[in-house]
Amino acid sequence: MNLQHPVRTLIGIVATAMSIVGAVFLVCRAATEGSTWHVVSFSIYGTSLVALWAVSTIYHSLNVSRAAHRTLEQIDHAMIYFLIAGTYTPLCLVVLRGGWGWSLFGVNWALAIAGIVLKLTFRTPRPWLVAFLFGSYLLMGWLIVIAWSPLVHAISGGGIFWLLAGGLFFTLGTVVLNMKGLQSNETFGAHEIWHLFVLAGGASHFWFMLRHVLTP
Repeated sequence: MNLQHPVRTLIGIVATAMSIVGAVFLVCRAATEGSTWHVVSFSIYGTSLVALWAVSTIYHSLNVSRAAHRTLEQIDHAMIYFLIAGTYTPLCLVVLRGGWGWSLFGVNWALAIAGIVLKLTFRTPRPWLVAFLFGSYLLMGWLIVIAWSPLVHAISGGGIFWLLAGGLFFTLGTVVLNMKGLQSNETFGAHEIWHLFVLAGGASHFWFMLRHVLTP
């Protein structure tokens, strides 16, 4: 099979398989050890994780027409919003709850829906749209810092570590993705390294969910 981006596809296949196994495991554990809030929020989180990697794998593996490639790219980028909001869901509905939890939940999902709609509506990249996309990704990802006080009272230091580690992996990966010196290598360059950072960030947040949200 003539893959469009072999390394990205391989990373995506491994990550998709890990996400499916992890999501099923997490929801099953929640069903026996947690509350309805755990089951619902972990189901949303797990679905977003699987969706991100599955779409990414399809996008980077297929050699299709330019129009189809552009459509897959739009969906691929839209899934980032889904994952960020999906990751916030257990944090908001299980860990924080109350005013802080529901406020962050509402803001993040509103931004995610707006971002998905914009990304799927405009097929041609525009400067203002690119700026909005990167800005909203970072804003959504680090919005949790405004609830720092209730957060540190709700989970242990270990939980804070893994939550922040995941955020740093995603953020540093974004920096690497935009480093021009690494973009010339088409086999293993900035984009492949970005995928590894995303994998590390996702793994950190999964461990946070398992060890500090399911069993605080």
